Amino acid sequence: MTAKRVYFFSGAEYVRFDHPLDGVLPVVYPRGIAGAWPGLTTPIDAAVNWGNGKVYFFSGSQYWRWDTRLDAPDPFYPRPILLAWTDAASAHFGSGIDAAVNWGNGKAYLFKGAEYIRHDIASGSIDPGYPKPIAGNWGGVAGTIFERDLDAAVNWGNGKVYWFKGDQYGRLDVATKALDPGYPRAISAGWPGVFPTGVSGAVEWPMAAVAAGGFNVPANRSGAQAVPFAGGTRFVESFEMNIDFDGAAAYPTTCAVGEYRQYVRGEFRKNGVVKTHLLADPGGGPAPAMLPIPAAGATGDNFREDGLDKAGPPRQLFFYGHRALGEAFGNDGWVPDRDTGCQYRGKDGPGSGGTTGQVVSVRLDFRGQAIDAASGGEVLDTANWSVIAGGTA
Repeated sequence: MTAKRVYFFSGAEYVRFDHPLDGVLPVVYPRGIAGAWPGLTTPIDAAVNWGNGKVYFFSGSQYWRWDTRLDAPDPFYPRPILLAWTDAASAHFGSGIDAAVNWGNGKAYLFKGAEYIRHDIASGSIDPGYPKPIAGNWGGVAGTIFERDLDAAVNWGNGKVYWFKGDQYGRLDVATKALDPGYPRAISAGWPGVFPTGVSGAVEWPMAAVAAGGFNVPANRSGAQAVPFAGGTRFVESFEMNIDFDGAAAYPTTCAVGEYRQYVRGEFRKNGVVKTHLLADPGGGPAPAMLPIPAAGATGDNFREDGLDKAGPPRQLFFYGHRALGEAFGNDGWVPDRDTGCQYRGKDGPGSGGTTGQVVSVRLDFRGQAIDAASGGEVLDTANWSVIAGGTA
């Protein structure tokens, strides 16, 4: 699957190259790296998408790990390249990396000078027999400008990888590891809006996709039910939220950045009186009240993210589908694991109870969305449904 976003860096600036636009928005870019990537040192020498929602940035002898779901650096960085990315044979790579790229097959390549090393992504270790010379190990590269001192590398996700040096770029075939005929070419001709005189680093950003038939929201609805308890009745409807993100799609697609969001509006009434229902603020502020369903023709949809602010102590904020938040109450899970699992399995049972003789009504609208958390919350699929329940307890 073709990458949706590629970031290119030069000096203290960056641009974002978008597909299917296949270009850079000139009125928006370039922008300052410091404003969008706080904590990173410039220039960015290299960057690599690790395929699990994390991107590594290299500058000088240090590296940073970036969480693309939270759009923030992980704590306790930067760290020395020497300690995590090299071995005895490749210790000289510790002083800095020229370029890096995820090949999309469980391997990542780091380049320095006329050499390169290959990392096994699963183990995080360097494969035996490296470093190796670039010339002679990449078809068609010998005798070209790409024999040494690469500036950047990008995996476009369609079976092609691009190398950049100076104001030129080359296209390599992933399967053959060979330079395609007709290259190098000018960056200005093939990458409109990218720094035409050269880049210092580049990286294809992670992306999520929903598997075919994988968006089942809501699922297994119970219908309105009256559930008696000692001294009254609870009126409720339960449902499930089941999403399968596409774990078989080609790199840079990864389940790790697929998430779920649920929104709600409406009201609970007892004996005709609307009861305030508090949700939770994703920013950690005071718990907001659920808003009513707007009248026909009103502006705004009144949806707020469905959540629970458990005052504690300790205070706990619960939302559906956020991987970074721990599973709460056993109704918000990822399979096989929360960090990278492809299957989201959620449950909800909205309702309200009353003591014997009270008249209870529940009228709620829900919106469920599968999103790409690494692309600013881009909505991949959405569903709307209502829950109506009630009666005399």
